[in-house]
Amino acid sequence: TQDDINLVCSHVNSVKRAAFNGKSAYELFTFTYGEELATLLGISKIDPENVIQSPRLLDK
Repeated sequence: TQDDINLVCSHVNSVKRAAFNGKSAYELFTFTYGEELATLLGISKIDPENVIQSPRLLDK
């Protein structure tokens, strides 16, 4: 579902990356375009300790 896609995108884009100088893709996007647009797209920030990068993310 779209909610599942938004959830996966939120988790993937909340991972901090060395290539982004320790920032996440979400942080760079919201710095550039604002949090309002991210919210409209259904993407939210996930705290680093809560990021799940495994199939269990979609377990219901």
